[in-house]
Amino acid sequence: MGRNSRATLPIHCIRAVLVGFYICVLCPTVADSRLSLPTCHASQRSRKPHKAFEDGQHHHVQTCRRLGYVDVMVAHLQPLGTQCRSEGHIDIVDSVPTAPDFYRKYVRNRLPVLFRGAQRNATAVKQWTDEHLATNYGTIDVLFEAKKENRSNDPRRINISNFIQYYQTENMYMVTQTPQQMLGDILVPRCLLCGSFSETVEESNLWMSSGGTTSLLHNDADNLISCQLWGDKQWIFIHPQYRKELDFADYDPIHDESPELFDGSDISLINASRVDLTKHDVRDIPWHHAHVHAGDCLFLPSQYIHQVRSYGRNLAVSFIFLKEDHAPFHDKGCNTSKSQSNSVRMSEFRVAWDFTGDGEILIGYPSPKNLRAALQRFIVKYDGRLEMDDLKFEVLDYYTDIADNLYGNRDESLEEIFSILGMSGEGGSPLTQARLDDVAESALKQMGLILEDPHDADKSDNGLLGFADSY
Repeated sequence: MGRNSRATLPIHCIRAVLVGFYICVLCPTVADSRLSLPTCHASQRSRKPHKAFEDGQHHHVQTCRRLGYVDVMVAHLQPLGTQCRSEGHIDIVDSVPTAPDFYRKYVRNRLPVLFRGAQRNATAVKQWTDEHLATNYGTIDVLFEAKKENRSNDPRRINISNFIQYYQTENMYMVTQTPQQMLGDILVPRCLLCGSFSETVEESNLWMSSGGTTSLLHNDADNLISCQLWGDKQWIFIHPQYRKELDFADYDPIHDESPELFDGSDISLINASRVDLTKHDVRDIPWHHAHVHAGDCLFLPSQYIHQVRSYGRNLAVSFIFLKEDHAPFHDKGCNTSKSQSNSVRMSEFRVAWDFTGDGEILIGYPSPKNLRAALQRFIVKYDGRLEMDDLKFEVLDYYTDIADNLYGNRDESLEEIFSILGMSGEGGSPLTQARLDDVAESALKQMGLILEDPHDADKSDNGLLGFADSY
């Protein structure tokens, strides 16, 4: 074979054997059967899309192009995304589609997409410097939390002027309801301007930091469009069918068979900033990414697993709207000139939960439309007449905050709900569909405020701003 025959063994195989020796012998704390070395020509593991997504809803479920095993030590205890190469950037389009096209191409198929430059003409993108925010909106109250997301820590409250004064040096990240006074500086993506989408935007939130923020790996209950106003963000996306492998806190075996049935928000127990491969071997889980710049908007489907990291001074606004099984799509009003516009300001747009800039910050409360739909189901369940005892049973069965008496007095809370719905007191009667049709959205919002813990916070002492870096 000649004197150079020794060079026929591929160099990557030699390196793999050496790294394997290091992992299994010199570093036994990392040794694990899941990290064993493959043969030189081992094929990549292929994953068939889950049957629940075989109807065209699995666009981003592909075979993972995993890193070589030479890189195991590099990937261990490193941020999520180091362990396996991205399957690629999510779809990018240069113009925001109309609502019907948005539904057909992306919402129905649960397909993330980036709308390049959708917010580029917004006043917020052009003018929201620290000085501008402090001068024009400084007295408005906002909520903030620690840069590294930790949902066991309660948010704190401060005005924008004081936040601007401290956020560059303190461990502070604004996550708050978008105040009414600032809505005129933000544009509404035209895909939300008509049809069912225009009726089901429940909340808008404002996000601001000096950069360096890291979210938990999680999923959200509803659809979301996030628009970057300043700075850059990097997103990681993982299809919902991988909930089981990603050790989600509220995982239930039924979701493995029918992951689309899961209905709430949830967080993974994986430390996405330092993934321990001996506990969570994520190297075969495919993922996609997105680089979002100032002026871009991004659609995140409900339940889609994701993590977000920010870079540089950062501002973003989000639009939260109901998923289809809570609000079936229709295209009413989609033939008007306004529905085709790219310049409609948020101040001209309806959001169910709004914030005046003072008083309680109403972030994270239940949708009035969802509450109405739930009451409709209860009425049908009880043969068209919902009695107080029936509603009490349903509320206590579903809303654990009241069932566990975590918020206020349970009996008083229930009595207040009965009164709101006209079921108690003088003239009170069982709830029927006809009577429910007459219940105003404002009454359902009052009911939502009772059913959830308050998400607001007291004003912070200026000497206790920020959070410990260890959080």
